[in-house]
Amino acid sequence: MRVMVIEREPNYGGGSEQISLSLAQYLKARGHSLFLLHEQPGTMLSAYDAIVSERFQFALPGFARRRPVDTFTSINRIGRVIRDHRIDIAVTSYLGFIHVAPWVSAFHGARFCLHLGLPCAWTTPFSRMAYRRIVAGVAPSEHTAQTWRAGGWPQERLHVIPNWIDMERFTTPASVSQIRRELELPLDRKIIVFVGRICHAKGAKELVLAFAELARLRSDTDLVLVGPLEDGFRGEFERTLKGLPPAIRTRILVRPPTSTPERYYAAATIVSVPSVVEEPFGLTFIEALATGVPVVASRMKTFMQIVGEEPEHGLVTTADVGALRDRLLFTLDHPQPAQAAALRLQEKVRSRFTASACASQYETLFTQLLSGRDSDPISRRPAIRALLA
Repeated sequence: MRVMVIEREPNYGGGSEQISLSLAQYLKARGHSLFLLHEQPGTMLSAYDAIVSERFQFALPGFARRRPVDTFTSINRIGRVIRDHRIDIAVTSYLGFIHVAPWVSAFHGARFCLHLGLPCAWTTPFSRMAYRRIVAGVAPSEHTAQTWRAGGWPQERLHVIPNWIDMERFTTPASVSQIRRELELPLDRKIIVFVGRICHAKGAKELVLAFAELARLRSDTDLVLVGPLEDGFRGEFERTLKGLPPAIRTRILVRPPTSTPERYYAAATIVSVPSVVEEPFGLTFIEALATGVPVVASRMKTFMQIVGEEPEHGLVTTADVGALRDRLLFTLDHPQPAQAAALRLQEKVRSRFTASACASQYETLFTQLLSGRDSDPISRRPAIRALLA
């Protein structure tokens, strides 16, 4: 099978981009041929270069009716790459590509699988037409899939496959002190770690405010935020930090995005996932649990499904600074039950969210698409007529 991953900017820090890379690595290990098409340079390129047969880079604009020449130039470029390299399946997590993919299929007969890693945001007739012309969409959770069904994605072309992680990465043989030395983190303090996009949706402000209240009660604890600071959130984030007393502000460390988040999890006393917007899946939550560290997170649907009846689950009311502070304090003050709960959840995660359990479902889906058992290839003339109707 010849598979091409299409990403606008293949960077570490985004959950959907991580799944695309992990899927490519899994398929490569299974003997399939991989290709990468991207628009911007990114931190994942070295990882892709180790597995792809060829890599292509050019502009990938969305479908812009006011710039038809640019749009159709891009469509034809993508189509020629797919045709010339005999690509069987094109995979992308870049949702801005949804309105372009049907046209590539229409003119070049290409099969596309969209990783629908965010809730549906488009419900226009034009969008619903696009959904009908894509052979497969994959959502990481049932509640995310439901938003796409409601938006008009055909039931028979929509699949639910959970995200997964490479469990070997989250088995850290090194000691906590060694990892902290390598990361230049204090050895003798409690550390709360946040990994992900530093933005409103991920609850970064709520975590900082909760930590500020906690820090007045515990002088032995620091907060480390690891990830890209979104431009639209930068001003609010900086104002929040400036509003804190200097003695507390110096205990908040901000680190750049990392390709090895597992090292920060392993170095943590607690990992916090305080999202204020419903997570489509929550890869950071799964990764932290797989490491075996106590996690304090918002009460998201996916998180609740994972923890089940676990009494020390560490989930708190969304966007509630006081509840987040109290749970962090409780976990710090009761390390033994928190660690015992973390180990129970670690076993649960390690049995469910592996590549063999989840990425293999993509491989099966692609095989079905190619054999015609799931969806027939979209022929060009009928597709063009449908798009133009």
